[in-house]
Amino acid sequence: MKNLWKIVLLFLAAIDVASSDQSAEMVKEVANNISSEFAQCAAYFAISSEALKRSGENPTADKYRKTSNTALEYALIAAQEGRTAAMAQKVTLARFEADMKVMLKEIDSDVSNIAILQNTYGLRCKNSMERPEGMMKEWQDKVLQKYLKPSTPSNKRDNQKH
Repeated sequence: MKNLWKIVLLFLAAIDVASSDQSAEMVKEVANNISSEFAQCAAYFAISSEALKRSGENPTADKYRKTSNTALEYALIAAQEGRTAAMAQKVTLARFEADMKVMLKEIDSDVSNIAILQNTYGLRCKNSMERPEGMMKEWQDKVLQKYLKPSTPSNKRDNQKH
């Protein structure tokens, strides 16, 4: 887990813009997106664990439960950016519970319909847990693009006073 935090810090430190206020805002947004995605994956792996357990695949169910716990820990680490530890715990738990509700609704609260969740979340969550730096880089790039949109000639023309 310490290695993950180092990766998070490296990506967040790479955000270099003129305004320190804007930079802090960007760091918080990247961290929030990372936290949200890990919370979503924690919910996916928790529900998948239950589905596996009910089908008698206990060793694999245990593996998924551990992965869910790890994803929740990662979500908590990222949620601590700009928050107290207590608030980060509340936010992380709220995200996890909200994602659980959404996913359970998607499968009509019947884990035998787990294929629906696997189709929607499986590959993304697997990749995020195996190579978190890729997902983190993706969120960093999205936030950077949002804040550092280059002005196009048509934008400049529209913004000029006539």
